Amino acid sequence: MSTTKFTAMSPTNYGSKSCPRDGIIRVRKTSTAWREDMRITAVCHSLFGASKVAADVICQEYGRYFGMKTGTFRGGCLTGQTTAASSWHGFLNYLFKVAKAGGQYTIFGYKGKQVRDNIHSFDVISAFEAFYRNPRPGEVYNLGGCRENSCSMLEAPRDPASR
Repeated sequence: MSTTKFTAMSPTNYGSKSCPRDGIIRVRKTSTAWREDMRITAVCHSLFGASKVAADVICQEYGRYFGMKTGTFRGGCLTGQTTAASSWHGFLNYLFKVAKAGGQYTIFGYKGKQVRDNIHSFDVISAFEAFYRNPRPGEVYNLGGCRENSCSMLEAPRDPASR
């Protein structure tokens, strides 16, 4: 399991822009979701992000060079009933966990404008099972729900109808 975040680090290269209302970066309405063929180089990565890029590419190359049944699954934020949410991972589940406990939700960095593509764990397992049944060595799969299932950390606490 990899991440879609390293393609999203360069959204302006794909016609995205900051929304004047809230400053959140969004893909143009005329474009599709983040595609598997979008480049991942020449953008800013953390060392953690760079290690994910390396693992992503190595997995692809083992599949392509040696015909190994490897698949790269790039997912966003995992959600689901039993997701172990924390302040650093699984922000949507963590938001609900904090709200249920009556606590205060803290936003880390980027003024809360970072957009996360949320995907339920059931959907991830379904993708793994489909790959298991019909593997395509070295393929990349972006898992997620596009804009309909995405929100920024600022948007998440709001009414979904207001997006």
